[in-house]
Amino acid sequence: MKKAHLFLICGLAAAVGTVSCEEERPMGEKIYTTHFIQSVTFADALECRAVEEEGVIYLYLDGTSLERAGKGSTNNFYTEIGDTAYNRYVPQDPSLAAVFANQFASIDISSSEQFLDIPAGESIAKYVIFRSATAMPYIESKYTVEGNWSEMVLDEFMIGMGRMDGYDGPGYEWYPEFQRDCFHPVVRSLSELTHDDLFLLWEGYPGSSLRFTAVPEIKSHTFTVTMTDTDGSVLTCSVPFTFPEQ
Repeated sequence: MKKAHLFLICGLAAAVGTVSCEEERPMGEKIYTTHFIQSVTFADALECRAVEEEGVIYLYLDGTSLERAGKGSTNNFYTEIGDTAYNRYVPQDPSLAAVFANQFASIDISSSEQFLDIPAGESIAKYVIFRSATAMPYIESKYTVEGNWSEMVLDEFMIGMGRMDGYDGPGYEWYPEFQRDCFHPVVRSLSELTHDDLFLLWEGYPGSSLRFTAVPEIKSHTFTVTMTDTDGSVLTCSVPFTFPEQ
């Protein structure tokens, strides 16, 4: 099992007009690669961690290689997703461009208690935002289209980070500009997510998370999160959560 964090580094490639996700400062020996993605994990476990003060639940996916998971070879996966023409030198650090291979169809969340107008046990997706990033648009554009990391998007990702384990910075240094541009942010209501939003999700810090957009009258809940793959397999976790009094 492994848990990976991604720090992706971007610059501008000359001549061909593509956006190159390469290290802009010396970082050891480089290798030539035909694919942008350098590490692929198949997630088979999900852990939830609550940041109650900010109304956030962080989703930690654990997994293993495609080969060990019996999901085929990594090289075949690159071919299937069209990631075969990157053709440049990158640092010898697979974590710089690491993704999950799961083809998630949906993410949902329910509560042990009534949540506003929704009875216990039913989906409260319309009151929750999913926050993550995907490499698929960058690959589909033949490495030419950057993600739109606006200040508003960055501010959204910052909600909850100040109280995460191991985070001690006040600003955006967790993902400076040259580290994130080749991944596209996904900030969308759970009820509006598409398959494309949930494919090739980054393994990078701060990973994926959920944020509540409303506070219920009942403050103490146990939330259950489910991530369903297109093959019907489900990853799930439950987490106790108490909203602060307002």
